[in-house]
Amino acid sequence: MSHPKTRLSLIDKLDILGKEYQFSLKLYSAVENFDRKFKFTVGDRIIVAEERAEELIIDANRATDPLKAAEFLHDALTEFEKVETKLRRATALGLLSPDTEGLLYVDLDDIRGDAKHWRSYFLKESKQRQKEGRSSDGEQHPAGSEPTMN
Repeated sequence: MSHPKTRLSLIDKLDILGKEYQFSLKLYSAVENFDRKFKFTVGDRIIVAEERAEELIIDANRATDPLKAAEFLHDALTEFEKVETKLRRATALGLLSPDTEGLLYVDLDDIRGDAKHWRSYFLKESKQRQKEGRSSDGEQHPAGSEPTMN
């Protein structure tokens, strides 16, 4: 069995971070074209939610505890929902064309699908560790002797 850090760092090899980066570039470009009076309100809120989601994916990527990685991905999915809601608002305000919104949704749905897949993987990994009596640090511990933080 491989070392837990090695197993969890599989997300490094995924293209979710690359997809998210490409999505962010498209999003920045779309927001750049917003009318000035909305660029620094609606536009900034979209970018902040997207950047928060990106940070959470990076946090999941670095987590050594699979349950913590799953939590980070859950939070990233919540941020992506916020991005979607704000994009819908931007379209309603006439800041985005329905075509641009649709193209952004295609990318967003692809990223969310990857995040859901990896969240599921990490939850299964966490359950497997619990079954095997391993702690979140990957060390073997007899049942009921899980180390605690003092």
